Amino acid sequence: MNKKIFAFRDDTKSKEADEFIRKNGFTLPFQIFQILSFLIFIVIIAFIICISALNTNPIFITFYIFFGILAIAILVLSYIVTSINPIDPLSFKYINRIANEEDIKGLYECDICGFVEPQSKHCKVCNKCVSVFDHHCMWVNNCIGKKNYKYFVSLLLALTIFHCFVFLFCAVTFFVSLKHDTIKDQWNKLYGSYNDALFYTLICALFVLNGIFFVLVIQLFGLHIYLISKKMTTYEYIVNRSNSEDKEKMGIKTFFEWIIIDKKRLKKTASQSEQDIENPKVEA
Repeated sequence: MNKKIFAFRDDTKSKEADEFIRKNGFTLPFQIFQILSFLIFIVIIAFIICISALNTNPIFITFYIFFGILAIAILVLSYIVTSINPIDPLSFKYINRIANEEDIKGLYECDICGFVEPQSKHCKVCNKCVSVFDHHCMWVNNCIGKKNYKYFVSLLLALTIFHCFVFLFCAVTFFVSLKHDTIKDQWNKLYGSYNDALFYTLICALFVLNGIFFVLVIQLFGLHIYLISKKMTTYEYIVNRSNSEDKEKMGIKTFFEWIIIDKKRLKKTASQSEQDIENPKVEA
């Protein structure tokens, strides 16, 4: 049993099935980026509350409603993506038993999981074969595959909209503060005083923090829209890029995949042995 609570790096060493199998993103150890993403989300919400000072102006009430809906959607989708076990349904089914040729016809063989579906790949971090493997996501500490991919893309969409609304909130709050006293009055009412320097520092800090994560999210969302249009998985995209003589023909710049995908791990995965990744097809 894994006694570590947090991990700064994913363990990609080869393991036997009885050593460790990650059920989902809530299985210990938690990934540090998984915790970081949740904390940043909470910090952004806290910034919004502090800056607006719970203003009852109709403009801010509208923002509260939209932020509330988006926050609930993000938390629910995050939970779904993290909690789903994307394991191949055939994993370990044919371990320690004689397989009938008809049963395994068209399947692929994994040294750890046995015979699995053709599009399944073995994730060394989770130590299991994932059905229609897309990638292992450090932000949710779970593999993304057939069972949770649609929820993952929905989460990216919700996050993109959320970050856009944060930018809008910063802009509206800034201009309202220049022309009206509603924010100053609310600060005096809630905090006992108003400070221009502190107020605008908080807005700038929120804008920058939101901008950093907006860049990450929008590129990841854009990549997956592209992959969906091409009917490709992230794994297939990385393997194709690795095997392509002219990488520019793949359509997306290397910067995109470098900043939003654990490229080093995926390239390492792509270069693993045939038994571990390519899963040679069983001729029947």
